[in-house]
Amino acid sequence: MLAAAGQALIDALKGNRNIQPVVRLVERMPQLEVEELLKKYAADAPAFYVLPGSLTVDEDCVIVTIPVAAVVRNVGGAEAALAGDGQDIGVDQLLVLGARAIHGHDLGGCNWNLVRAEMEDDTLFDQAGVAAICMYFQSSRIELAADWLLADLDNFKLLHADIDIPPHEAANTEYASWLQVPANYAASRPELQADVQLPGAD
Repeated sequence: MLAAAGQALIDALKGNRNIQPVVRLVERMPQLEVEELLKKYAADAPAFYVLPGSLTVDEDCVIVTIPVAAVVRNVGGAEAALAGDGQDIGVDQLLVLGARAIHGHDLGGCNWNLVRAEMEDDTLFDQAGVAAICMYFQSSRIELAADWLLADLDNFKLLHADIDIPPHEAANTEYASWLQVPANYAASRPELQADVQLPGAD
């Protein structure tokens, strides 16, 4: 479900006629070390990256949340990175373009709404010459049938969870490093971790 939802948002961003002329790249957030990821941001910008999503369960329905990061170059300073300078596009413009492509649209079998957006204020971004904003898109309620995707869960034997407790100190780049295989906790670690072995696991 999360993979399909993320791909639906990628397709919407890639296929938007207003985004195509001004954005160099739309893809899933790559699993790289923080330093390498920032270098990639600088090389790819302006770009959209779709991050791993999450879901919440409410009775017999789920709600999916997918973060989408928008990255621009910061060579003209903070003000130009926010609003653009007539030559390079700014974060505000990518925020509007991303919202127009996804907010209020039926994508991947559900409707999506922008529920919040947050600027990255880590000094690592300034040092890398980029600025970024993360937009959080939330799906409408998706009904779960009693036998929902049971066939897809046959090989699901182990659940691992990294839990970041408010106030959230880790940046989105650090969340991506936690998802690497093996996980990279060099820059930060979750406050809590859980490993649950399911019935049938070796």
